Amino acid sequence: VWDAASLIESASVDVGTGTRSVAFNYDGTQIVSGHTAQDGLIMLWDAVSLTELASAITGSYGAGVSSVAFSSDGTKVALGDGNGDVQVWDAASLTDLNTVNVGSALRSVDFNGDGTKLVSGDNGRAVKLWDAETLGELATAYVGSWVVTVAFSSDGTKVVSADQSGAIKVWNEATLSERASGNAGGWVTTVAISGDGTKVVS
Repeated sequence: VWDAASLIESASVDVGTGTRSVAFNYDGTQIVSGHTAQDGLIMLWDAVSLTELASAITGSYGAGVSSVAFSSDGTKVALGDGNGDVQVWDAASLTDLNTVNVGSALRSVDFNGDGTKLVSGDNGRAVKLWDAETLGELATAYVGSWVVTVAFSSDGTKVVSADQSGAIKVWNEATLSERASGNAGGWVTTVAISGDGTKVVS
């Protein structure tokens, strides 16, 4: 954990395995982390002291956790893993609430602003929209290469994705119909949309 103003390290911990993804909860008091351990490991931390609050094995046998995200109210954690599972967990107890398999390794997951929907990106070239409660599939769009990263706009009306070829796309959230596209000229590992929804950074 780093101080955002000075970028001085304030706390650290060695978990003994690689860390692929981290996320704060809505009020910045907790952190969830997803790890490369072959059985799948997620851990919940106090954001100030990095004291471990809980941990769980996700069942990602032979593949690690690729991506984690907190819902906006901090009650749920979503994850995607190398086996193609999208999972939603109770954040307080770290118990699995729901799981669906997309048939291809997951690269990225994100909740929308009110925590009612999830978006995922996978190696099957698919951007998928899910009901966060039931994990029922709401919409799917396909791109030309592995989907490496996905993100919602803060108002939940847009989804942005980037793939292995460098293609960046903005989608209408409700239908995953394409709104705009561009290309970064190489593999993009992460994207985000500004708070007012007018800019994408990659």
